[in-house]
Amino acid sequence: MCNCKKFDVPGVEFSRLDSGLEIISVNNKYASAKLTTNGAHIFEFAPAGEKNLLWVSKKAYMEPGKPIRGGVPVCWPWFGSGPKEGWPGHGFVRRETWEVAEISQLPSEATRVVLKLDSDMKQFEMSEFPFTVFMIFTIGKELEMSLVMLNKGDKPVTIGCALHTYFAVSDIRKIAVSGLDKSPYLDFAAHAVSKEGNYQSGDIQITSEIDSVYYPASGATEIVDPGWGRIITVEKSGSDSTVVWNPWIEKATTMADYAPEEYTEMICVECANAKCDPRILLPGVPHQITQKIGLK
Repeated sequence: MCNCKKFDVPGVEFSRLDSGLEIISVNNKYASAKLTTNGAHIFEFAPAGEKNLLWVSKKAYMEPGKPIRGGVPVCWPWFGSGPKEGWPGHGFVRRETWEVAEISQLPSEATRVVLKLDSDMKQFEMSEFPFTVFMIFTIGKELEMSLVMLNKGDKPVTIGCALHTYFAVSDIRKIAVSGLDKSPYLDFAAHAVSKEGNYQSGDIQITSEIDSVYYPASGATEIVDPGWGRIITVEKSGSDSTVVWNPWIEKATTMADYAPEEYTEMICVECANAKCDPRILLPGVPHQITQKIGLK
């Protein structure tokens, strides 16, 4: 556990669940938030007077060393299947304990939390190059999240990544995701007729499983939720691919950390460097993806 005394910042508290999971709670005049050093994972962000914008399964594993189903898992240094047999999907950093590098109150009275994972900290079996990664959270009227990655080796490496954001919605069958009209996309849903050669027409309406990577797609999106009378805004940078995912009815029954009926409660809209959008990390040259979410 970190040396909490050196991070004596107004509205910030440290605690630990019975499972051993370390929690950082933030409360300021703009919002409340909860995150954990396990995977640099934020799982609550509620602007003042509003519901949590993020969704977490009631069956999520809230214990060290396991990824959390919901909130914002950090996928790195690959997106999707592991590059070698037996390596986990979406990378290994979401299973590791990150170091608290900084917690501060900004002049705006927003709160900044910086978590760090460095290959100097321990031997990472699945790391093929030396690295430093940071997750920077700015908790204000909006939530800004940045994944900053640095290749500390002497050769270029190719990575994939995502801020795998689960948003809470009133009813998946009644919401819409706007901002991706006319975007080409790869369709990985089980029912897909063709993985390639697809183009979005209008807003995305969810009527079955969706597992799509939109590319090129560097602009903002919105989640329009008439049931709760709100529009969640999603802005990003450093990313030319956007992932939209919901397991729908059948796939929801296959996941141990997901209750079958919960498919109606969430939608993933992810800032990513995925599939057609890998990035080459040159030695010593950082790359950053940033996602900012709020209410309109």
